[in-house]
Amino acid sequence: MADIASYPVLGMLQATEMVDEIQLQEIADEIDRSGKSAIRAVVDMGAMDMDSVLQIIADNLGTEVVNLEEYSVPEDAIKSMDANTAQMYSAAPVDLFGDTLRVALADPMNPMTADELGFMVNKEIQIVVADPDQIQEAIQRYYTEDSSGFDDLLTELEGSYEGNDEIESNALALDIEDTDQTDVTRLVNLYLFQAIKDRASDIHFAPFENDYKI
Repeated sequence: MADIASYPVLGMLQATEMVDEIQLQEIADEIDRSGKSAIRAVVDMGAMDMDSVLQIIADNLGTEVVNLEEYSVPEDAIKSMDANTAQMYSAAPVDLFGDTLRVALADPMNPMTADELGFMVNKEIQIVVADPDQIQEAIQRYYTEDSSGFDDLLTELEGSYEGNDEIESNALALDIEDTDQTDVTRLVNLYLFQAIKDRASDIHFAPFENDYKI
């Protein structure tokens, strides 16, 4: 049984008593089972309509709800965030005022996201609330060219390595003494290729006495 308290949106709705405990538990279980966002799960399970959920969240955060389908986002706001960052944090830029970037987040109740995002873009982040589906559509719309470039790079790399070494997803033992520089270069390139293909945020090389685990 999923813990309602582990989902801030559900905890907020629990405090308002606008959704009963049985529904909240069912929603929490659905989130665990399906991986949906809390907002989407609340709406999909009929506990509350999207506009109501978004407004409650906005009121709780002291911010506003933005309809991204009707909002004209300035170019400088879009350029203040790169495609990878937008996709990683499910964040759509909305406005830029000096050093303050207004951003719509798919998970606006996560207290760590604004801090991490602010560090990534070197801006102060002001959160607004929007429909998660609109956020994803906006990211695709704003960064189509960047995404295309990423896909082109992946296709090029895939052509270079297709049919070659299989890459283990969890770890690899590498005999340092019996490996020359060409093998090391090839190995690193293969792992970079796999990381790009999987859209990984980072790669960890763990050194041991006679091998590395990746």
